Amino acid sequence: MSMLKVFAGLLILYGVGGLILEAVFDNQYQKVDVPHAFLHIVGGVVLIAIDKIILTLEEIRNYLKKFSDNMGEK
Repeated sequence: MSMLKVFAGLLILYGVGGLILEAVFDNQYQKVDVPHAFLHIVGGVVLIAIDKIILTLEEIRNYLKKFSDNMGEK
């Protein structure tokens, strides 16, 4: 598992946890900023997308490398 997925999971858990704590405990002293929690969730989703793009580009590079090696043998 790549580090981007780990950080993305932590961001999403932090955002969802903040929203759940805001809904369950309506504490006037520790308010959770709801838009801030949504930004954490969106940031986590963006990190997952970036990780997927990086993995796809690495697969394409490996395929092209293998293809060019095969063409060089002929």
